[in-house]
Order: sequence, then C-alpha cells, then structure tokens
Amino acid sequence: MYCVVKLYGDCEPWWFLEGWEEDIVAAKEFKDYEEAVAFYHKERQSLAEVGVMNAQNICNDSIH
Repeated sequence: MYCVVKLYGDCEPWWFLEGWEEDIVAAKEFKDYEEAVAFYHKERQSLAEVGVMNAQNICNDSIH
C-alpha cells in the first residue's frame, strides 16, 4: 500500500517535527506504486500552477 499525503507547513524537514501528523490536509491511498507516483506528480503540478509552491524547491530526485 502507498499513500500520498498533503501537508500544510512552512518548514523542512517536516518529518523531524513532533506533531507533523496534525498538519495533514489530505491523504490518498493506492495499491499500485505507479498510480501513487502519477497522482503525486499531478498534485505537484497543480499546486505549482496556482503558485502555492515553487516546484524548484521540492526535492523530487527520489520519485520517478
């Protein structure tokens, strides 16, 4: 099982912060890795298009 989680946050690395789970605004589960990655890329692109994030600031090296 794979999960794509959307968080609200203003700092990295968020996973080091206690209580980061409270910042989850959405989560979607997938049985298939490729579906999860495709969904991630779609969400990332849509956030970049509306200016919520600067896509260059997102570490994407480990997600194909």
